[in-house]
Amino acid sequence: MTRPRVEAERTLRLVSLEGETFDTDLLAATTSGYIKECLQENGDMPEEEQAEQQTAVISLPFVRSPILSKILTWAQHHKAEPEAALQQELSAWDAEFLNIDGTTLLELAMMAYFLDIKGLLELTAAAVAKGIMMEH
Repeated sequence: MTRPRVEAERTLRLVSLEGETFDTDLLAATTSGYIKECLQENGDMPEEEQAEQQTAVISLPFVRSPILSKILTWAQHHKAEPEAALQQELSAWDAEFLNIDGTTLLELAMMAYFLDIKGLLELTAAAVAKGIMMEH
């Protein structure tokens, strides 16, 4: 099957609230159900044998650049198995990834929810809950 190769090679350009562009591969971008749905609605998902190098552009005017960058870092790391992040213990990589201030963590969790990124949402929601528990 050539689909994973095509998805890994196809470039997608995401545009943040500030107008900053982020290029990523299709496989990483489609860890987001929201982005996947946008691509399907626009007919931009590649066919099995279609290895076009066109770059689809998706505007995300509700996501700030630092948060989009953080999301893409997570997506690149987990793109091969985004759901595996839901079932595993917290990895050292994920623990380091979550080493951020509470405001950023909350915004990251909200954008994971809005963008429908299940693995990232689960990770950030657990971290937010742990932070709340530690305060009490």
